[in-house]
Amino acid sequence: MVEFKLGDVVRLKSGGPLMTVEDTAGGSLEDGQIRCQWFLRDKLHREVFQRDCLAPVGISENFEERLERLRKRSDEFNARQGERSKDVSQD
Repeated sequence: MVEFKLGDVVRLKSGGPLMTVEDTAGGSLEDGQIRCQWFLRDKLHREVFQRDCLAPVGISENFEERLERLRKRSDEFNARQGERSKDVSQD
């Protein structure tokens, strides 16, 4: 069983947003529960999950995801710029 600590980055095993472990033990948490927080459209969300539903996310995995999104955006931007160049040269 994976042990999580305050500040760990996790994700539901089924997918979803990256979340930060906020609490692993406390007065309102039962054994095996983890409270996580994450942002969605600048709004902070908090929820309690069963430990077995969460998977740790390594920093390198997070970096690779962000890098892939940036590459995709760059490709889309370059494609739009190429289309603009064609339109301008045809005028």
